[in-house]
Amino acid sequence: YSGGNFQASADRQGFTTSLVTDQNSFGEPLIAELYGTYQGIDTLHVFPRLPSSVDGTGHIDMWFYLVDEER
Repeated sequence: YSGGNFQASADRQGFTTSLVTDQNSFGEPLIAELYGTYQGIDTLHVFPRLPSSVDGTGHIDMWFYLVDEER
């Protein structure tokens, strides 16, 4: 996965965009399992990518930032 397309919270949630499924032959359930195994993530949230006219990278770090466990 692209490093800019993954953010993890202290409460073991992971956040990414659908770029992770677009760039892999794995389905979302297997990708979530791999994040659990190798990143310690219990819940993976996969958001749709923004249009390329807004964000050409498809990375979540272009528009998403974790402040704390609730924001």
